[in-house]
Amino acid sequence: FPSHDRCGGYKAVATYFTEESVTDYITFTNSCERARPRPPVHAKGERDEFNNLTITWMRRTRLFPPGLGNGAVPLDESIERYRIDIYNPSVTAVARTVYVNEKTYTYTASDQTTDGHTPGNNIVIRLYQISDFIGSGRSGVFII
Repeated sequence: FPSHDRCGGYKAVATYFTEESVTDYITFTNSCERARPRPPVHAKGERDEFNNLTITWMRRTRLFPPGLGNGAVPLDESIERYRIDIYNPSVTAVARTVYVNEKTYTYTASDQTTDGHTPGNNIVIRLYQISDFIGSGRSGVFII
């Protein structure tokens, strides 16, 4: 099993061997990937009669969910916070970035027009959960 080396690396030590008998080790840089929030899933949008777009999603967690997938997913951060990057119509640049503290955001028709979109058309977003420890997690990309 892996054993930590004083030089900042790890050694793979097989059964019946000692750490001292292994001379090769692998250096390791901790990227804190285990602490990075997973990307949100199941993003969807609903438009009202004025073409305001309400976007909703589900968060993911690194904690064990209750039961057999029933119930709310536990929050493994001190606060619930998300970042939404909304791309311009040609999907070449981010037209707007917003931060919200709940699993919903309303993108008004006037904001869509300001960002170059035609209200009612599909919109590409990149959605992140924010960690107070590591910052933005991995993103999910959605066409809404």
